[in-house]
Amino acid sequence: MKKTLMVVLILSVVSGLSVWAGGGGEEASKPPSRSAVGPLARYDPPIKLVAVREVNDTYKYDPGEDITNNAWQQAYLDELGIEVEYMWIASGADQFRQKMNVMVASGDLPDFLPINDPLVFRQLAEADLLENLDPYYDDYVSPALNEVLTKQGPAVLEAARVNGELVAVPRPNTAVDGAPMIWIKQDWLDKYDLDPPTSMDEAIKLAYFFAKNDPDGNGKDDSFGLALNKNLWGGFAGLEGFFNGFGAYPTIWHRDATGKVVYGAVQPAAKNALAALARAYADGIIDPEFGVKPGGKVGETIAQNKLGMEYGAMWNSIWPLNGNIDNDETAYWQSYPAVFVDGVDKKLQVSINISNYYAMRKGYDYPEVVYKLMNFWLEKGWGVGQEPEKFFWAENGIEKFKYALAGASPYGKNLIAYHKVNEALKTGDSSKLNGEEMIYYQHCVQFQEGDRSQFGHWGVFGYNASYMTIQNYLDNDMLVYNVLIGVPVQAWLDNGSTLSDLLLQDYTKIITGEEPVEYFDTFVKNWMDLGGREATAQMNERYPK
Repeated sequence: MKKTLMVVLILSVVSGLSVWAGGGGEEASKPPSRSAVGPLARYDPPIKLVAVREVNDTYKYDPGEDITNNAWQQAYLDELGIEVEYMWIASGADQFRQKMNVMVASGDLPDFLPINDPLVFRQLAEADLLENLDPYYDDYVSPALNEVLTKQGPAVLEAARVNGELVAVPRPNTAVDGAPMIWIKQDWLDKYDLDPPTSMDEAIKLAYFFAKNDPDGNGKDDSFGLALNKNLWGGFAGLEGFFNGFGAYPTIWHRDATGKVVYGAVQPAAKNALAALARAYADGIIDPEFGVKPGGKVGETIAQNKLGMEYGAMWNSIWPLNGNIDNDETAYWQSYPAVFVDGVDKKLQVSINISNYYAMRKGYDYPEVVYKLMNFWLEKGWGVGQEPEKFFWAENGIEKFKYALAGASPYGKNLIAYHKVNEALKTGDSSKLNGEEMIYYQHCVQFQEGDRSQFGHWGVFGYNASYMTIQNYLDNDMLVYNVLIGVPVQAWLDNGSTLSDLLLQDYTKIITGEEPVEYFDTFVKNWMDLGGREATAQMNERYPK
């Protein structure tokens, strides 16, 4: 098996050919008879499932429990008839990646594989080591899981399909959850009786005001208007929303006016955004040390009352803006819709990301188990038999959902929760809330009663919260979706790290003034020459007009 796998991988590298297919294929063979047919039917006698998994320092347990002995492990056996054993357990992402690479090279695979690296998924699929799950879909996928996998279109399942066969179950996010917005220090707005910005010009002027008028009142020139982390992108203190305001979509593949697939970071509109950032940096609006500050360090700056505005995702009130709330009883942060320069499409970038591919070893007798595990997650979290306190969020703060082998959240659950929690806050009737929603509601009520430690969920689900902004985006058709879903094209697999490093390096040089804004044209040429041109061609081949 090891020799077979290595030969296939070598041939894959040499040929550079992609086997990713867009559906279809021959009709799958019928599955063998099963004694536990159905989404949650129990195996009797129980079956054994060998798996691998990652844990980290955020995993906490009740006394006497660990990753092999907990509510999920016991329920898999008691309710599904699945006895889970671990081939190995990795501590942290780096160790998990290393162990996965060794395992892939050896070909000694467990029955169940949680794969978070698209390259590893591709290697295993091309080596024909993953079971075809198509024959089991209709009999074992619950309605809730089917909605998760199909609600955002056929591309989600296609991301896990190779040569026409579904060789894994993808775990997609709800794309709209990642839409960028502006978070502004509302107490500073109120202090100067200022209105929130409605255009990019107003947003930039507000950032300048915060940086130049000593809003924290300490008599020092130590405040900044716009937060920025050293990686430039991400759900906190990233620049996606800022660039979107100039009509640029820097970290996604999208279609241009002609219908061609292009990468946003090398489009002319991005140059305008960089010019504005370079001016702001030169004028002291951006922390001059941003280039060495990851998100955590930027969060510390916010907690110290030194930043007035940042572009981020809906969850920023949970972290790290809550740090400012904890440190200053007068502090408050409010989310607002992103803003735009005149003349550009008012669109914000989002991506349907696949965080995991749940696959089964080819030849395992019960490949439908992967569907049962995911059905079980949805049932215990949001179904008729939901038990959120037992399986998801314990009263002592332990995040028990992390123990589960597989799962995928219901499509749009957070937006639904926002509307239901708001209705309950207005009426006082919480009887229609499920277990998860009840937790959010209780935290919001506690915040209203003066418990500022509950600002996190208030900022997401309370009045005028971040999901009101997302609802506004949906109502006004303001989202542009990443064309790429799932495994990148071969040229990106080969050169993506180099291209991403080049992007970060040259964008940072332009922002800090080490290179002039005109250097953007040189960056684009280098990006194309180092693999971007080939990746663009392959993207257009995969996603024709």
